[in-house]
Amino acid sequence: DGELERRFVQALAEGARRTARTTQLVLDSSRGRRRNAAGQSSESLLRQWLAGSPRTEVSFVSPPPPQSSSRLARACLRTLPSRHADVLGEVLGVQHVKAAVFDDDVLLTGANVSRDYLTNRQDRYVLLRNTPELANYVCELLDALGGGRNEAVTDMGTVEAATATANAAFGMRGVTKSGDAAAATFTTRMDADASTELSPCLSIGAEAESVADGLPPVLRHFRHDGATLAKAIGDVNARWLARFASPDDVTIFTHSCWILPAVQIGAAQLTQEADATTWLLRRAASPPELPILLSSPYLNLVQTSMEALVSRQGGAEAAVVLTSAPEGSSFWQAGGVKGLVPWFYLALEGRLQRRARECGAPLRFHHFMR
Repeated sequence: DGELERRFVQALAEGARRTARTTQLVLDSSRGRRRNAAGQSSESLLRQWLAGSPRTEVSFVSPPPPQSSSRLARACLRTLPSRHADVLGEVLGVQHVKAAVFDDDVLLTGANVSRDYLTNRQDRYVLLRNTPELANYVCELLDALGGGRNEAVTDMGTVEAATATANAAFGMRGVTKSGDAAAATFTTRMDADASTELSPCLSIGAEAESVADGLPPVLRHFRHDGATLAKAIGDVNARWLARFASPDDVTIFTHSCWILPAVQIGAAQLTQEADATTWLLRRAASPPELPILLSSPYLNLVQTSMEALVSRQGGAEAAVVLTSAPEGSSFWQAGGVKGLVPWFYLALEGRLQRRARECGAPLRFHHFMR
């Protein structure tokens, strides 16, 4: 919303123009279109600053909504005013991968690109230097998440028309019309997956390709259905798993720190993060028991992970859980519904504490403040 954010995008654009390499950006579609008080959004800033960047690709991704809320989501999105429909769409499904790759350096972060995050929340990221294999994996993952190289390509001038087409197909209100020649050739293919969730996929005909040709940068809007997204990311993981053997016990215990880049999109049946967390907690609770320090600013463990955490016997060393105090949350004293977020996570912490008492599990809780 401020000057530092605009300067960041400007620096990114200048860097993209200087290099002969491709610059690829993958953003959530709902958040990318969210406007601030001045009427600006990530989409409008990128359109402004990347207009002269010939090797830049920007993908706005709409992940599949949770299957349990699909019918409700469609009903609400059709009836709510557009400003509320956008917020609801973001709540029901948001692409929340926060990673950046610069050459062989990888930045894994829980932070948004904003002044507040980059000045007051440096604890939310880790920078891994000179890790080419991890960099290649993250790039392939982002490429799959962004819809691949041949999906929904359009130039910067047709973004709003493309978005309107997708919204109309998905039943959203607030649709705008455009006479843009390229946008007029958009077609929408409605496919139903096993859960009968409608999944419009945008494509462009030959006429649009000729219009967009030579109008850098490339920008695409892509709405994933669960099956397609699961296959795309599953293919990436299969390729990388085939390249490396599983580490043996000596290797595991020789290294003091392991980083597990995992994907969690329940609507696409991708539960790598939950599966890995549950496996680690179960392993630590099994003889010989290992010390556990679990840290998360948002203590919303899935049921299997919570049960694994409380499965330690009463005579074992207490597992330590480190989480944010309500006053330490970035939503503390925020206006509107956001102000309830710290208390929601405090209630989740209370649920974990009650479950630990029921099981007689030794858990010790610590809160951190800013």
